[in-house]
Amino acid sequence: MSDQDICFICPNPAVKKCSTCCENPFCGSHESFHKNESSGCFPFKVECLEGVGRVIRASRDIAPGEEIFREKEMVVGPSRSIPPVCLGCGRRVSGRVRCAGCRWPICSNNCPEIELHTALECKIIAPTGEHIPDCDDSAENSPFYQAIMPLRVLHLP
Repeated sequence: MSDQDICFICPNPAVKKCSTCCENPFCGSHESFHKNESSGCFPFKVECLEGVGRVIRASRDIAPGEEIFREKEMVVGPSRSIPPVCLGCGRRVSGRVRCAGCRWPICSNNCPEIELHTALECKIIAPTGEHIPDCDDSAENSPFYQAIMPLRVLHLP
């Protein structure tokens, strides 16, 4: 790697190149923008064309329907019309396990994605937790979930 290599996403200095395709240099924050967890490298590279600037160019033939880029979601949450689900991972819940702070249903106390349910969100929705009933597989949609996504959008940094 030369001293002039910059990250293919941002203007920061590159710390390494992809070990699989040896194409794209990246900084410490952007390796995931080049690698797809399931199929390896995404099929593009970023180049700088004089008079044009930075462009994305295919680095190989791309199959119809092939994923070429993936971005991390800004906000994740339940649908507006949904039976009770975990505020972390979104799985259907029975209501037997509840968040200690707000009393809303969660899948377990060890949910791997519970960080999506922040302390601020927990505090705001706490007054409604006792109104969400326990449910079984035939549970109807719960109107309380309509507020979660807008709340998460309002609390974006």
